[in-house]
Amino acid sequence: MHSKGRNFETNKSMGIGRFLLFFAVAVLGVESVDAQILGYARPKYEGRLAWGTTAFFGDVGSAPREGLAIPGLDGTDLSMVQPAYLFGIKRNFKKKGAIRLNLLFTRVEGSDYHARSESVRERNLSFRTPVSEFSAMYEYTVVNFLRKKSSTNVFEYYIFGGAGVTHFEPYAEYMGEWVKLRPLGTEGQGLIPGTKLYSSFTPVIPVGGGLRFNYRQNVMIFGELTYRQTSTDYMDDVSSNYYNYEELFNARGHASANLSYRGKSEGYPSGNQRGNPHSKDAYLTLTIGIVHQLGKGRIAPTLNTELREDRQTF
Repeated sequence: MHSKGRNFETNKSMGIGRFLLFFAVAVLGVESVDAQILGYARPKYEGRLAWGTTAFFGDVGSAPREGLAIPGLDGTDLSMVQPAYLFGIKRNFKKKGAIRLNLLFTRVEGSDYHARSESVRERNLSFRTPVSEFSAMYEYTVVNFLRKKSSTNVFEYYIFGGAGVTHFEPYAEYMGEWVKLRPLGTEGQGLIPGTKLYSSFTPVIPVGGGLRFNYRQNVMIFGELTYRQTSTDYMDDVSSNYYNYEELFNARGHASANLSYRGKSEGYPSGNQRGNPHSKDAYLTLTIGIVHQLGKGRIAPTLNTELREDRQTF
C-alpha cells in the first residue's frame, strides 16, 4: 500500500510550487516596472461583481487518464471545475494602492473515478463542498497604459494578496442522498485518542493578479486569476490513514464505514495511508467581472513634470 502514499503525494506536490510561482511573478512584475503615479482620477470607492470558475487541488481525484494535461495542474481534474461568484468593495488610495473586501461563493468537487493512478481509482472516493469565503486584500497596480491624449481610457495590470476565512462542508452521495462527511469522522476523528472532528472553517491566503480596462465613465471590466491556499486538509474529507472498518461501523454506523473506502470490500486497507496530511488543500479561481463607482468621491492624481512630459510623448 506504500505506492498509494506516493500517488497521493504526487496529486498535491505542486501546491507549494504554484503558491511560490504566483509570489515570484508578482514580485518580479513590481521590480521590473518603474514606479508611476496613476495619471487619471480614480473613484474613492468601487463595487465589484464577478463570475467565473473554480478548480480544486486536494487528495481526492487528479488529472484524468484521458484529456488535456496542463503543467502545474496535474493535481486536479479540470472537468470538475465549478462556477464561482464574487462580490466586493474596494477603497482606492492615491498613487497605486487599494484595499479590497471580498465575498466568494463557489463549490469544489473531486472524484477518483477517472484518475490516472490505479490505486486512486481503486479507492473510489468522491465529494463536493460548498465554499463561502470572506477575505481582505491589498491591491497594487504594477503598470497602467493610458491611451494617447486621453485621461479616462486606461488598461492596467495589478497584483494582490491578503488573508481571509473560508467555510466548507464536504458531502458525498450515498444510497441516493448527499450526506455530510464531517460528522461521520471517516478517518476515526474523535475515536482516536487526542483527536476530534475537524473544523468547517479554515484560514485562507489568496494571492493573484489581474487585468482591467476602463470601459466607460465609472465602469471597468476586469479578469483575475487567484490562487487560494488554505490551512486545512479536509475540504475533501481526506487527509491521513484508514481507520478500522469494524470500529467505524460500530461507533458511527454503516455510512461512516462505507464512505471511508469505496473500493472492494474484501480489500479494506485498515491502517494504511488514505491521503497526504503534509500538503494542505487549495483552490484556484478564474473570474471576469465589472467594477462600478460607489458615490461621487474621486481621487485626483499627483503628477510631476517629468511624468507629464512622458505621457505627452506616449
